[in-house]
Amino acid sequence: MAYIKLSDSSYPHTERSIRLNNPQTSYPASFPTPEGYEWVFPAPQPTHDPLTQSVREIAPALSALNKYEQRWELVALDAETIAANQATAKSVKWEAIKATRDARKSGGALVGTKWFHTDADSRIQQLGLVLMGASVPAVPWKTLDGTFTTMSQTLAGQIFAAVAALDMALFANAEAHRTAMEASANPDQYDFSAGWPDHFPI
Repeated sequence: MAYIKLSDSSYPHTERSIRLNNPQTSYPASFPTPEGYEWVFPAPQPTHDPLTQSVREIAPALSALNKYEQRWELVALDAETIAANQATAKSVKWEAIKATRDARKSGGALVGTKWFHTDADSRIQQLGLVLMGASVPAVPWKTLDGTFTTMSQTLAGQIFAAVAALDMALFANAEAHRTAMEASANPDQYDFSAGWPDHFPI
């Protein structure tokens, strides 16, 4: 809560600063607006582009209701600051894109009508199956939906190929979004939700 001092229009004053500046005055605990001061009604900051603008509080002004209200003004940032903000926004957005890419690597790979696990441990197992070649045992293999299918050399190869295709699609889409984001005038607002490969329905 802030106050304006009417005698000299100085602002802002707080309850603490008023008490400190008037040590001989005893104020009640509830602290009503002191004589000679007016409470300043808060106002939201104006909408602005944080990459190219900042917001600065200026002196309060009387409203149509004859009450003091908080006031703000937009300040254009200099070219160097804008460039630094743009670089930071691009870096932050790229990290978000990569995080989405990496999270989706565990979203499963579809082979025929079955979804197979694609987490790190499953990938190691799948590579082992491929290396086994014709020695792959016909064991029940649990899929993402909790059902089982019989493993075979052919199926092991299909899973491995599907996982490889998943990774290629993920990285390609991430790079496409990175290029588009870096070319965007507002990289912090860039939407990278489109184009990702399907994943197992949760």
